[in-house]
Amino acid sequence: MWSSTGYIEVQEGHPWDREPELVWPEPKTERSAVIVATSDVEPDVRGGRRRRDLGGAGGSRWTGLKHLELDPGTLSGPPHCHSAEEEIFVVLDGEGTLELTGHETESHPVRQGSVVARPPGTGVAHAFEAGEPGLTLIAWGTRDPNDICWYPRSKKIYWRGVDVIGRIEQLDFWDGESV
Repeated sequence: MWSSTGYIEVQEGHPWDREPELVWPEPKTERSAVIVATSDVEPDVRGGRRRRDLGGAGGSRWTGLKHLELDPGTLSGPPHCHSAEEEIFVVLDGEGTLELTGHETESHPVRQGSVVARPPGTGVAHAFEAGEPGLTLIAWGTRDPNDICWYPRSKKIYWRGVDVIGRIEQLDFWDGESV
């Protein structure tokens, strides 16, 4: 066939039918140790909670990244607050409640797309409780060796830098002091 620019050879059939078959490249069998797939990380299972330490599996030392799957009615962990570590949570799927416990307890609904920041040093404990469909979230946090973690329900305290956890008795500042 002739066109304004010259002769063009025309073939029979639709051009897509003349395309060669796509050949996928061979997948790499090995990947770097710093790349992990969530499904490849063995979960820590406690009751209705599955927690995968993705940061640790990838070799992270100064920040943590955990993937949590909670069955309906299950807590993400004991309510706690940090003195030096900051945490950010992203709800990937499901719905539930964020419990904040300071002088009073507050409940806040969360669902897919909710982002919760928990700065250090607030003295306000937090925990998530999964709603009826369950709750899946990512937890990111710093790993400060100077962090002290307080668990108000059980009156436990955790000193991360020395890996010691114990139960304490809360006292008034002036207890045992002569005025």
